[in-house]
Amino acid sequence: MADYVRITDLLNSYWDGLAKVDGVPKEDDIDASQLNPIWDDCYLVNIRNGEPYKYEYLGKNLIEAYGDEVSHSEVEMLVYPSVKKVADNFNQVVDTRNVFEDLGEFINVNNMLIKYRQLLLPFGDQNGRITHILGGMRWRPF
Repeated sequence: MADYVRITDLLNSYWDGLAKVDGVPKEDDIDASQLNPIWDDCYLVNIRNGEPYKYEYLGKNLIEAYGDEVSHSEVEMLVYPSVKKVADNFNQVVDTRNVFEDLGEFINVNNMLIKYRQLLLPFGDQNGRITHILGGMRWRPF
């Protein structure tokens, strides 16, 4: 049996390999084909100045965790895990320009308890501004 590797370890390794001089890879550097084994457990959030964060991609395994199709929903509309926690986590990634790991649980729209582990990775543009967050999450229902 193959050794189990956490999604957080895989994403950390991927992000470290892309990191440039200032330590933040560019959004254009994201290559979903390199993340193929875990891409269904990933999501990509667009950071728009002064506007709510918006999902550009949400993997099919995460849609199952949420219990609904949310790939084009504003972050504020998500049940997971709380609106404030989501925004705080995203804001921390943007403000610190660093990777952020989160463990927790939430009740999805189907009233299932979901326990999760996720990693949030900042990506930027040519001007050094954080424009996207690539996240990966593994979860289990209880």
